Amino acid sequence: MLNKEEIREKALSIGFSSCGFTTPAQPIHYAIFENWIKKGFHANMVYLERQPGLSARKDPHRLLSNCLSIIVLTYPYTHKDASDNPLIGNIASYVQTQDYHVFLPGLINELYKYIQGSLDQPVQYDIFTDSSPILERELAWSAGLGWIGKNGSLISRSGGSFTFIAELFLDIRLDPDKPDSHDYCGNCTRCLDACPTHCIQPDRTIDSNLCLAYHTIENKGSIPTSLRPALANRIFGCDTCLTVCPWNKKNNPAFTHYEQPGNPGLLFEGLLNQEQFKNKYHNTPIMRAKYRGYKRNICIALGNSKSLEAIPVLSQILLDESEPLVRAHAAWALGSINHPLCRASLEKGLRIEKDLQVIDEIVAALKTID
Repeated sequence: MLNKEEIREKALSIGFSSCGFTTPAQPIHYAIFENWIKKGFHANMVYLERQPGLSARKDPHRLLSNCLSIIVLTYPYTHKDASDNPLIGNIASYVQTQDYHVFLPGLINELYKYIQGSLDQPVQYDIFTDSSPILERELAWSAGLGWIGKNGSLISRSGGSFTFIAELFLDIRLDPDKPDSHDYCGNCTRCLDACPTHCIQPDRTIDSNLCLAYHTIENKGSIPTSLRPALANRIFGCDTCLTVCPWNKKNNPAFTHYEQPGNPGLLFEGLLNQEQFKNKYHNTPIMRAKYRGYKRNICIALGNSKSLEAIPVLSQILLDESEPLVRAHAAWALGSINHPLCRASLEKGLRIEKDLQVIDEIVAALKTID
């Protein structure tokens, strides 16, 4: 008869950094999530407030009705150093050459086959990797894999927080592990102090309205003008609250299943068309931002660079880009650079522009140029 320590050993041999066991009981901290929604801290992610997702987060049985046990797994990824070069775009460390939604299910399925092959009875199961309504960090905490840090991330004493979380729901009973009730953050406030927009809340949640990771990935519209300078050269995600965490300085895994792409040059990225973007980033998490969101982020980063080299790229975007959202942010960026060449491009753009949002951005940008 298979025991959970054998399952744990197998999971680690496959490449997972930790493996814990819990039950599909209602999450103890569900009220925190519910209050987060009521406060509007989920910003424009309205799908989080809809049914049946809310019910599924409260009751994991909604995802597998006969579920008796949940195996929670973490998979490590390496922290990638941010570039100080303003013309190099910073991409979050979790981005790999293959989307974790693509490769993690295969590894979890390998674990399931091991379990099924060790038992005489058929086992019903389901696999989840950040793709279904599950309070994953809550499950990981309840499975003894770490604690919820002040930045809202799952943190492990042995592995830090540069990890993906995934779940294997099973209709067999396995003894649950015990959560670690100790708060190892102690008096440390480095993540709160370092956050560029102070979006971290006292209850260890994030106000997405202020979060740069949210705005560069999930926000599909205009990024608030007040937040654009804080992006600096971030073009997809933000690792700041993870990078400064002492537990991540102690733990930085060298192994990942797939390589991470390098931080790209902004001048080149700014000239990508939709087909080139899709070919370059197909099957990577960057596709989550979509072409228009990614190019919007590039424009802001180019504006923040204050580099004269960025002016021809931004001018071409303003005059030739088909997406109004991108043109609007290119206009802001030209105003941010504040050079006579920027004025010429903005005035030319104003003469031909038809979209009202873009026109407003051009007019606002012209007012900023000396």
